[in-house]
Amino acid sequence: MTTQSPILSNLTSLHRLHRLVAGGAAVLAAAVGLILAAPGQSNAVTPNPALTGHLDSVTALPGQVKLSGWAADTATPRVPINVSYSVGSGAGAHTGAARAHDLRTDVGQAFPNLGNYHGFTVTVYVSPGTYPVCAWALDPTGGPSRPIGCQTARVPVDRSARGHLDVVRSIGANHIQVAGWAVDDDTVTTPVSVGIYLGGTAGHAYSAVSATANQSRPDVAAVFPAIGPNHGFSATIAARPGTFPVCVYANDSYIFGAATLLGCLNVTV
Repeated sequence: MTTQSPILSNLTSLHRLHRLVAGGAAVLAAAVGLILAAPGQSNAVTPNPALTGHLDSVTALPGQVKLSGWAADTATPRVPINVSYSVGSGAGAHTGAARAHDLRTDVGQAFPNLGNYHGFTVTVYVSPGTYPVCAWALDPTGGPSRPIGCQTARVPVDRSARGHLDVVRSIGANHIQVAGWAVDDDTVTTPVSVGIYLGGTAGHAYSAVSATANQSRPDVAAVFPAIGPNHGFSATIAARPGTFPVCVYANDSYIFGAATLLGCLNVTV
Protein backbone atom coordinates (compact mmCIF):
# COMPACT_ATOMS: atom_id res chain seq x y z
CA MET A 1 0.00 0.00 0.00
CA THR A 2 1.45 3.37 -1.03
CA THR A 3 0.17 6.83 -0.04
CA GLN A 4 1.63 9.96 -1.58
CA SER A 5 2.26 13.15 0.36
CA PRO A 6 0.02 16.13 -0.42
CA ILE A 7 1.56 19.48 -1.27
CA LEU A 8 1.29 21.56 1.86
CA SER A 9 1.11 25.33 1.70
CA ASN A 10 2.98 26.17 4.88
CA LEU A 11 4.51 24.72 8.01
CA THR A 12 1.39 25.38 10.08
CA SER A 13 -0.76 23.11 7.94
CA LEU A 14 2.04 20.53 7.86
CA HIS A 15 2.24 20.36 11.64
CA ARG A 16 -1.53 19.98 11.80
CA LEU A 17 -1.33 17.02 9.42
CA HIS A 18 1.31 15.34 11.56
CA ARG A 19 -1.13 15.14 14.47
CA LEU A 20 -3.13 12.59 12.48
CA VAL A 21 -1.91 9.00 12.83
CA ALA A 22 -3.17 6.23 10.54
CA GLY A 23 -4.82 3.13 11.92
CA GLY A 24 -6.78 4.83 14.71
CA ALA A 25 -3.88 5.48 17.10
CA ALA A 26 -4.76 8.27 19.52
CA VAL A 27 -2.65 11.40 19.43
CA LEU A 28 -3.46 13.83 22.24
CA ALA A 29 -1.38 16.80 21.18
CA ALA A 30 -4.30 19.12 20.50
CA ALA A 31 -6.00 18.33 23.79
CA VAL A 32 -3.25 17.96 26.37
CA GLY A 33 0.06 18.65 24.61
CA LEU A 34 1.15 15.00 24.53
CA ILE A 35 2.39 13.06 21.47
CA LEU A 36 2.96 9.51 20.39
CA ALA A 37 6.63 9.25 21.27
CA ALA A 38 9.43 7.63 19.31
CA PRO A 39 10.82 4.30 20.59
CA GLY A 40 12.76 4.86 23.80
CA GLN A 41 11.00 8.11 24.74
CA SER A 42 8.24 8.76 27.23
CA ASN A 43 4.79 9.50 25.79
CA ALA A 44 4.50 12.56 28.03
CA VAL A 45 6.80 14.83 26.05
CA THR A 46 6.28 18.02 24.07
CA PRO A 47 7.77 17.89 20.54
CA ASN A 48 10.29 20.39 19.30
CA PRO A 49 8.19 22.81 17.19
CA ALA A 50 11.13 23.40 14.85
CA LEU A 51 10.98 19.78 13.61
CA THR A 52 8.95 19.01 10.51
CA GLY A 53 8.60 16.32 7.86
CA HIS A 54 6.29 13.67 6.46
CA LEU A 55 6.14 9.91 6.01
CA ASP A 56 5.16 9.96 2.34
CA SER A 57 4.78 6.30 1.48
CA VAL A 58 4.88 2.81 2.94
CA THR A 59 5.20 0.02 0.39
CA ALA A 60 4.81 -3.65 1.31
CA LEU A 61 6.43 -6.44 -0.72
CA PRO A 62 7.00 -10.09 0.20
CA GLY A 63 9.35 -10.07 3.17
CA GLN A 64 9.87 -6.33 3.34
CA VAL A 65 8.45 -2.90 4.07
CA LYS A 66 9.85 0.23 2.41
CA LEU A 67 9.40 3.63 4.06
CA SER A 68 9.99 6.93 2.24
CA GLY A 69 9.60 10.51 3.36
CA TRP A 70 11.45 13.60 4.51
CA ALA A 71 12.33 15.43 7.72
CA ALA A 72 14.10 18.64 8.70
CA ASP A 73 14.86 20.99 11.58
CA THR A 74 13.68 24.49 10.63
CA ALA A 75 16.10 25.95 13.20
CA THR A 76 19.03 24.55 11.15
CA PRO A 77 17.39 24.03 7.74
CA ARG A 78 20.55 23.21 5.79
CA VAL A 79 21.76 20.52 8.20
CA PRO A 80 20.29 16.99 7.72
CA ILE A 81 18.71 15.33 10.75
CA ASN A 82 17.94 11.72 11.66
CA VAL A 83 14.59 9.98 11.66
CA SER A 84 13.56 6.97 13.70
CA TYR A 85 11.03 4.39 12.56
CA SER A 86 9.02 1.48 13.88
CA VAL A 87 7.47 -1.40 11.94
CA GLY A 88 5.14 -3.39 14.18
CA SER A 89 4.27 -2.86 17.81
CA GLY A 90 5.30 -4.06 21.23
CA ALA A 91 8.38 -6.13 21.95
CA GLY A 92 8.43 -7.56 18.43
CA ALA A 93 8.59 -4.20 16.64
CA HIS A 94 11.41 -3.58 14.16
CA THR A 95 12.94 -0.21 15.04
CA GLY A 96 15.84 1.81 13.76
CA ALA A 97 17.08 5.19 12.56
CA ALA A 98 18.22 6.71 9.27
CA ARG A 99 19.73 9.96 8.01
CA ALA A 100 17.31 12.25 6.15
CA HIS A 101 19.76 13.58 3.57
CA ASP A 102 18.53 12.25 0.20
CA LEU A 103 17.68 14.58 -2.66
CA ARG A 104 14.06 15.79 -2.57
CA THR A 105 13.63 18.69 -4.98
CA ASP A 106 9.85 18.68 -4.39
CA VAL A 107 10.44 19.50 -0.72
CA GLY A 108 12.88 22.26 -1.67
CA GLN A 109 10.32 23.73 -4.07
CA ALA A 110 7.53 23.65 -1.49
CA PHE A 111 9.75 24.96 1.32
CA PRO A 112 12.65 26.93 -0.22
CA ASN A 113 14.13 27.77 3.19
CA LEU A 114 14.77 24.06 3.86
CA GLY A 115 16.73 23.15 0.74
CA ASN A 116 16.60 19.93 -1.27
CA TYR A 117 18.42 17.36 0.86
CA HIS A 118 16.03 16.06 3.51
CA GLY A 119 14.67 12.80 2.06
CA PHE A 120 14.98 9.28 3.46
CA THR A 121 14.22 5.75 2.30
CA VAL A 122 14.46 2.69 4.54
CA THR A 123 13.81 -1.00 3.83
CA VAL A 124 12.89 -3.26 6.76
CA TYR A 125 12.75 -7.05 6.35
CA VAL A 126 9.79 -8.71 8.06
CA SER A 127 7.65 -11.83 7.89
CA PRO A 128 4.16 -11.79 6.30
CA GLY A 129 1.50 -9.93 8.27
CA THR A 130 -0.08 -6.55 8.97
CA TYR A 131 2.08 -3.90 10.65
CA PRO A 132 1.63 -0.34 11.89
CA VAL A 133 4.51 1.72 10.46
CA CYS A 134 5.48 5.03 12.08
CA ALA A 135 8.30 7.55 11.71
CA TRP A 136 9.60 10.44 13.82
CA ALA A 137 11.85 13.43 13.17
CA LEU A 138 14.62 13.37 15.78
CA ASP A 139 15.81 16.48 17.56
CA PRO A 140 19.56 16.88 16.87
CA THR A 141 19.99 18.42 20.34
CA GLY A 142 18.55 15.33 22.03
CA GLY A 143 15.15 16.83 22.78
CA PRO A 144 11.75 15.27 22.14
CA SER A 145 11.02 13.89 18.68
CA ARG A 146 8.09 14.83 16.47
CA PRO A 147 5.87 12.21 14.77
CA ILE A 148 5.78 12.63 10.99
CA GLY A 149 3.22 9.98 10.16
CA CYS A 150 1.93 6.44 10.55
CA GLN A 151 0.53 4.06 7.96
CA THR A 152 -0.38 0.38 7.76
CA ALA A 153 1.66 -2.18 5.79
CA ARG A 154 0.18 -5.51 4.73
CA VAL A 155 3.09 -7.77 3.83
CA PRO A 156 2.05 -10.66 1.57
CA VAL A 157 3.25 -14.23 1.75
CA ASP A 158 6.29 -14.87 -0.44
CA ARG A 159 5.81 -16.95 -3.57
CA SER A 160 8.81 -19.03 -4.57
CA ALA A 161 10.53 -18.45 -7.89
CA ARG A 162 9.60 -20.90 -10.65
CA GLY A 163 10.61 -21.83 -14.18
CA HIS A 164 12.00 -24.69 -16.23
CA LEU A 165 15.35 -26.09 -17.31
CA ASP A 166 14.77 -26.64 -21.04
CA VAL A 167 18.09 -27.86 -22.39
CA VAL A 168 21.62 -28.84 -21.46
CA ARG A 169 23.81 -29.81 -24.41
CA SER A 170 27.43 -30.08 -25.41
CA ILE A 171 28.50 -27.58 -28.08
CA GLY A 172 32.08 -28.79 -28.48
CA ALA A 173 35.47 -27.50 -27.34
CA ASN A 174 34.69 -28.53 -23.75
CA HIS A 175 31.72 -26.16 -23.48
CA ILE A 176 28.04 -26.71 -22.80
CA GLN A 177 24.90 -24.62 -23.33
CA VAL A 178 22.31 -24.38 -20.55
CA ALA A 179 18.96 -22.73 -21.27
CA GLY A 180 15.52 -22.30 -19.75
CA TRP A 181 13.39 -19.68 -18.04
CA ALA A 182 12.74 -18.45 -14.51
CA VAL A 183 10.55 -15.86 -12.80
CA ASP A 184 9.50 -14.65 -9.37
CA ASP A 185 5.77 -13.90 -9.54
CA ASP A 186 6.13 -11.37 -6.72
CA THR A 187 8.46 -9.20 -8.85
CA VAL A 188 7.71 -10.05 -12.47
CA THR A 189 9.29 -6.85 -13.81
CA THR A 190 12.61 -7.65 -12.16
CA PRO A 191 14.63 -10.53 -13.65
CA VAL A 192 15.80 -13.21 -11.25
CA SER A 193 19.22 -14.82 -11.18
CA VAL A 194 19.73 -18.55 -11.67
CA GLY A 195 22.46 -20.76 -10.28
CA ILE A 196 23.88 -23.38 -12.66
CA TYR A 197 25.69 -26.32 -11.02
CA LEU A 198 27.89 -28.70 -13.02
CA GLY A 199 28.25 -32.18 -11.60
CA GLY A 200 25.18 -32.32 -9.34
CA THR A 201 22.93 -30.35 -7.04
CA ALA A 202 24.12 -27.45 -4.87
CA GLY A 203 26.80 -28.71 -2.51
CA HIS A 204 27.69 -31.64 -4.75
CA ALA A 205 28.80 -29.88 -7.93
CA TYR A 206 32.37 -29.36 -9.12
CA SER A 207 31.56 -25.91 -10.58
CA ALA A 208 28.86 -23.27 -10.27
CA VAL A 209 28.06 -20.16 -12.32
CA SER A 210 25.22 -17.67 -12.30
CA ALA A 211 23.11 -16.17 -15.06
CA THR A 212 20.27 -13.65 -15.28
CA ALA A 213 16.87 -14.67 -16.62
CA ASN A 214 16.19 -11.57 -18.71
CA GLN A 215 16.17 -12.84 -22.30
CA SER A 216 13.12 -12.77 -24.53
CA ARG A 217 10.93 -15.87 -24.39
CA PRO A 218 7.66 -15.11 -26.19
CA ASP A 219 6.69 -18.78 -25.96
CA VAL A 220 6.70 -18.54 -22.16
CA ALA A 221 4.69 -15.30 -22.25
CA ALA A 222 2.12 -16.99 -24.51
CA VAL A 223 1.50 -19.61 -21.81
CA PHE A 224 1.84 -17.21 -18.84
CA PRO A 225 0.72 -13.78 -20.13
CA ALA A 226 0.87 -12.16 -16.69
CA ILE A 227 4.64 -12.49 -16.38
CA GLY A 228 5.68 -11.08 -19.77
CA PRO A 229 8.34 -12.36 -22.17
CA ASN A 230 11.68 -11.36 -20.63
CA HIS A 231 12.46 -14.30 -18.35
CA GLY A 232 14.66 -16.59 -20.43
CA PHE A 233 18.25 -17.54 -19.77
CA SER A 234 20.95 -19.14 -21.90
CA ALA A 235 24.56 -19.60 -20.80
CA THR A 236 27.64 -21.06 -22.47
CA ILE A 237 29.90 -22.64 -19.85
CA ALA A 238 33.29 -24.34 -19.90
CA ALA A 239 32.99 -27.93 -18.65
CA ARG A 240 35.12 -30.98 -17.87
CA PRO A 241 35.07 -33.93 -20.27
CA GLY A 242 32.75 -36.72 -19.19
CA THR A 243 29.10 -37.41 -18.41
CA PHE A 244 27.51 -35.62 -15.47
CA PRO A 245 24.29 -33.90 -14.35
CA VAL A 246 23.74 -30.16 -14.64
CA CYS A 247 21.29 -28.68 -12.14
CA VAL A 248 19.73 -25.20 -12.21
CA TYR A 249 18.11 -23.21 -9.39
CA ALA A 250 15.99 -20.06 -9.64
CA ASN A 251 16.76 -17.57 -6.87
CA ASP A 252 13.91 -15.92 -5.01
CA SER A 253 13.85 -12.11 -5.07
CA TYR A 254 12.95 -12.13 -1.36
CA ILE A 255 16.23 -11.92 0.54
CA PHE A 256 15.29 -14.80 2.86
CA GLY A 257 13.52 -16.88 0.20
CA ALA A 258 14.82 -20.33 -0.74
CA ALA A 259 16.02 -21.12 -4.25
CA THR A 260 13.83 -23.38 -6.39
CA LEU A 261 15.34 -26.36 -8.18
CA LEU A 262 14.24 -26.11 -11.83
CA GLY A 263 15.66 -29.50 -12.74
CA CYS A 264 18.75 -31.55 -13.54
CA LEU A 265 19.76 -32.93 -16.95
CA ASN A 266 22.69 -35.16 -17.88
CA VAL A 267 25.22 -34.06 -20.48
CA THR A 268 28.23 -35.73 -22.09
CA VAL A 269 31.12 -33.43 -22.92
